Amino acid sequence: MDSMQDKKIVIIHPNGETKYLGDAYDEEEVHIACALDYALLKYPDAAMFKRLTIRHQLSDAAYFYNLLGDIVVANNTKFEKKYGKRGTAFLPDNITPEQLNVLYSVADDMSNFQMLLVSDMKIEDGIITGQEKWGFDKNFREVLDSYFEEQKGNVIKK
Repeated sequence: MDSMQDKKIVIIHPNGETKYLGDAYDEEEVHIACALDYALLKYPDAAMFKRLTIRHQLSDAAYFYNLLGDIVVANNTKFEKKYGKRGTAFLPDNITPEQLNVLYSVADDMSNFQMLLVSDMKIEDGIITGQEKWGFDKNFREVLDSYFEEQKGNVIKK
């Protein structure tokens, strides 16, 4: 079974299908390259991914994945001894129950990570922005619980 302890990214599709990408310990492999390579295979007709290059940030690709309903979770760990494990979850506006189940499984796998949640992503004046929620003193599951409590269930598709 794949684990985010060893991977750079997991994409969680609306049907709950997951794709783990990259090697977390390969310092030469960049997150955006993993995300774009997979996007071009999964969504060959999606012009938005064709316009991105490895010079873009993962958040740029995550924005477009989110538009397609996908969740993107990244293992951003660098200098683990000094800063610990870190990650970012990019959440679409609507999350299916299947995605929610997988997301909580990923959260349990990443319980030792300090997580940032990014939601409500949009483009303003050519810049991708989003709402950020840090989980400095919480594990990933607790950060998700707090986020969904604040949303009052508005992001879960029935």
